[in-house]
Amino acid sequence: MFQFTKGKIYYIIWADHWSDGEGGWQHHEDSVFPIYLKSIGWCTAESDEVVRIVGHMEQDTTKGPNRSGDITILKGAIKQAWELTNVE
Repeated sequence: MFQFTKGKIYYIIWADHWSDGEGGWQHHEDSVFPIYLKSIGWCTAESDEVVRIVGHMEQDTTKGPNRSGDITILKGAIKQAWELTNVE
């Protein structure tokens, strides 16, 4: 299982949950394949089951933890993850 450290930056490839269409009954071919997403961000929290990363963080930390673009990813959906080093 993947482990993450708060404040570190990660590149994560993960399988997303998805659905076809906009709801209601539809006629379509069954598409049974995963959709993989790539996300990069600062780890702001983690548990045994999930990791939360944020893509945008205010540089001036004296104003508080102002951020945008939070996403929580199920660790079971993560296929690969790397810590990005030499960046702040």
